[in-house]
Amino acid sequence: MLITLVQGCGALISASVVDLHHPLSYRWHYLDNAAVTLASRAFFATPWKCGHVDHLENVSGATAAGSDGGLVVVRDR
Repeated sequence: MLITLVQGCGALISASVVDLHHPLSYRWHYLDNAAVTLASRAFFATPWKCGHVDHLENVSGATAAGSDGGLVVVRDR
């Protein structure tokens, strides 16, 4: 529901910005959209330190990247 709401608001904003008599307004609209998309991707691509686990070990002491794979999950009660 929220995605649909945001898309509707974006359509209303873009309709108010773009002028049919000035084709350059379309170009500015697409460049604005690209800048916002790149900024959001840069924000979400930054590494977050909060909640990061450096080294995972199971009960037997083997690392999570070991050769056991899914057997570690099945054996864990």
